[in-house]
Amino acid sequence: MLLETDFLLPTGLGSNLKTYSLENSQQTRVAFSPVSTEVLLVNHALNTPFKFEAGKPSLLGYFTDQSGHITLETWPAHQRSALLGRVIFSDNQGVFYRDIDLKGVGHIAYHLHPQPAPSDIFPVLNPELGTIRTSQGFLKSSQAFLDYQRSEKFYSEEISTHRVLAILRLNEIIYEGDRVPMYDAYLRGLIPGCFEPVIAVRAFRLKARIRNLGPWLPDQAKLFLKDAKKTAFQITGERGLLQTDSFLEWFAENLGINVGRMHRLGFAHNFLTSHNICLDSSITDLDSLTLANPSLLKQDLSFAQKSLTILLKFITLQGETLNQTEENLAGIFKEAYTRENTL
Repeated sequence: MLLETDFLLPTGLGSNLKTYSLENSQQTRVAFSPVSTEVLLVNHALNTPFKFEAGKPSLLGYFTDQSGHITLETWPAHQRSALLGRVIFSDNQGVFYRDIDLKGVGHIAYHLHPQPAPSDIFPVLNPELGTIRTSQGFLKSSQAFLDYQRSEKFYSEEISTHRVLAILRLNEIIYEGDRVPMYDAYLRGLIPGCFEPVIAVRAFRLKARIRNLGPWLPDQAKLFLKDAKKTAFQITGERGLLQTDSFLEWFAENLGINVGRMHRLGFAHNFLTSHNICLDSSITDLDSLTLANPSLLKQDLSFAQKSLTILLKFITLQGETLNQTEENLAGIFKEAYTRENTL
C-alpha cells in the first residue's frame, strides 16, 4: 500500500533492485578490487554521503579484478561503469538523488544473445586487443572535467541530468590480477601515453536508461520500469504516473522539455540514443556535446524520437497492453520541445 508520504523521498524500488542484483549476482555483478586514487575535484554543491578532500586519497577507488573480493552491480551496455550503491541524499537546493556510480573502472563486456552468462562478463584489460580496445575501460580526465562543467551548466538551466560528485585520479590499475602503478601501465602500453585515466563519481535520480528495459534480463527490466514509475510519482506527487500510459506521457513531455532547453542553450548532444536517456527523462553522458547547427539539432530530434519508440517497444515486450502510440508520444514530445526551445 502506498502512503501519501511516499512521494517525499524518491526511493523508488531501490531495495528491490538491490535484492534482485544480489540474488542474480552471476548476471548482474562483477568483481572489483580497491585501488589507490587521489581526489582531483569535489563538487561542494551536493551533500554527499562520502568525504572527499582534494589532494587526498579516496576510499571509492575501485577497478575490475576477476579475483577481487568486492562485487558491484553492472548492467549491459554500461561498459566502463558500475553502480556503487543506492542512497538518498540532496544537493544544496534540496534536489534529491539516489543512484551513485563509478565511471572509468575498467572494461566490462556483455554478450546479449539472448542473456549474458557468467562467463560472458569480461572485466579485462587486454593489450593484445590494441590501445583503442584497451582504453574502453578508462575515462579520460579531460572528458570527466568537461562532463562536470556541462552537467553543472545543465543543472543551472533546469535541464535534468546527472551530477558529478568527485573526480579521482587513478594511481594504479589491476591487470591480470596484479596491481600496476600508472607509470608501469604507460610503459607496458596498457594505457595510451596521452591518456590520464580518472574515475568519475556520479549521482543520478535514476541511472537506468531506456536501453536497460530491453529483453536481455526481463525480470530486471520489469523492475526498472516499476522503479521509474514509482520514482516519477514520488517526485511529482501525481499518483496517476504509477500507470504506464500516464508515465509515458510524462516521460515524453519531460524529455521534450530537456531537449528543448539544451538546444535553446546552443548545444547538440550528438548521441541522444536510448543509452543516454535515463528513465526519469534525464539526459546523460555529456562529453559528446558540441555547439549546435541545424543538422545536429535535426539529428538530436530524430534520435530522441527513435528512443521514445524503443521505450514503447520494450515496454510492450514486457507484456503490457498500452493505449499510447508512437504518434501520440511524438506529438507530446514535439509540443514540449517547441515550447521550451522558443521561450
